[in-house]
Amino acid sequence: MIAFSDTTAFRLVRRLATVGLDTPSLYLLISDAAEMHVIQADITAEVQVQLGVGFRALAAADVRVDRLEEVFTQDPVTPVTLITVDRWLPKLVAALDRNIVLLTTAGAVLLLANREVAERMLAKAPNLRNRVSDIVAIRPMRLLWGRWLERRGRTPAARTRSRRPNGSRVGRDVDRIARSAGMPTATRPFPPD
Repeated sequence: MIAFSDTTAFRLVRRLATVGLDTPSLYLLISDAAEMHVIQADITAEVQVQLGVGFRALAAADVRVDRLEEVFTQDPVTPVTLITVDRWLPKLVAALDRNIVLLTTAGAVLLLANREVAERMLAKAPNLRNRVSDIVAIRPMRLLWGRWLERRGRTPAARTRSRRPNGSRVGRDVDRIARSAGMPTATRPFPPD
């Protein structure tokens, strides 16, 4: 199994802004099937806020193989296209691989798929694999924010795990951080009024 770097919708759209929407780019985004709707909502919000442009989201089942040129025509109003590939569609993948030039002239194209579908796409579509700008594992922003807080000892579960009975430095640092945020600590169970 291949390990891909984690990213969020914020970082992905920031990368699109840095590269520029007039530069053709193709990203393969890998996520869990249950999180696809949340990620699609995150990307939609970030494109509208950061880039201020329209956004086109399509389900892979709705994309007609014989009319790919209509889907990937360059549109200045909606320069970002997200295609959610939630199941393996060999005819669509073969058509995307054959017509890779259409994808690379359509502005920013984001292909959102689960891990199994993404690995099959990479194996079965060599032209697509060669033209992909980047392959990233995208996570909902709320999940990465929770992990970030836990790594820094700022969630109740992390504070309990890191606290030592002898009052070690880790426990004192966590208590100091919690006090500055107005959170309860072991020595002060409730924040001051």
